[in-house]
Amino acid sequence: MELMMPTVRTYGLCLSAGLLAALPWLAARCRDLKKNTALWLSLTAPPLAFLLSRLAQCAVSQGWYLFRQDFFFNFRRGGYMLYGAMAGAVLAAWITARLTRQDTGRLLDALAVPGMLLISVCRFAEGLIGVGYGRDMADWFDPWNEYVFFPMEDPEPLMRFPFGIPDYYGVYRFSVFLLEGLAAAVFLVILCRKKAAAPGGLFLLALILYAGAQTTLESLRDDSLPRWGFVRVNQILSGAALVTAMALSTARLLKRGEPGAGKAAALRWAGLLACMGVILAMEFAVEGKIHFLLWMRMDLCYFVMALSSLGLILFSASLWKKAWQNETAPAEVR
Repeated sequence: MELMMPTVRTYGLCLSAGLLAALPWLAARCRDLKKNTALWLSLTAPPLAFLLSRLAQCAVSQGWYLFRQDFFFNFRRGGYMLYGAMAGAVLAAWITARLTRQDTGRLLDALAVPGMLLISVCRFAEGLIGVGYGRDMADWFDPWNEYVFFPMEDPEPLMRFPFGIPDYYGVYRFSVFLLEGLAAAVFLVILCRKKAAAPGGLFLLALILYAGAQTTLESLRDDSLPRWGFVRVNQILSGAALVTAMALSTARLLKRGEPGAGKAAALRWAGLLACMGVILAMEFAVEGKIHFLLWMRMDLCYFVMALSSLGLILFSASLWKKAWQNETAPAEVR
């Protein structure tokens, strides 16, 4: 679907306002870093995040065909991937670290809080361009479809903001973008209250929070998203991000050589993989591909999926805390 230019401009203005709001936060986070660090990050992170987010979207959606049709440079069409934007931020931190001769991890930590602010603004602004919506609300509550355990004959009272928004055709759909924006806002508050004992730890926590929540939030979205089969690409990337964060936390914890560190890591890995397995099973259940789970309505599937996403965050954040926040005595390792 091609977006109308006034809508795109409004969305761009919202993102520009979010970027301007994030710059003071970035400057404050760079106070203890070398001179001009905030300036270099401000010059490199936005364009690299924009270009790589666009590149990622084109690469995973329809491949090189889009490039042959000049799709990449037609910014009025298509979309952007936040994981591509994160890759751009990491690249900007690396470049700035080389230019200013600093640790890349410290620069990534400086980007974590303003970056989460931008993600929140980006998600809220999606409502302006008709993306970030969920399923048709009338179909969802229709008793004949058997999607929910508690259907409604007349869901009209819920078919309004903030519960839903009309799509391009005027059909009311759930406001998933609002949930994503609120989740990022909560994560922003958490990050503001956290400190890491080593460079890169705060950025890793931001990745854990975002990726853990997105495993369910991405499944709730029903707009045009890149998919491999019925699994959304962003869900796969979220799983990969969590595994990467866990691997880095495990390596740091084991390197410290604390007694019981291996057992502590193994238990959290087991919990993480179990939660991932449940989420995968719920994805199959939503599609009706697991016979013995056909009794589960979609609302129950998504509820179980949400609990599993919370488990992903708790298991990953628990290991993160031991590895990156706690410089503790061996007795504290469980």
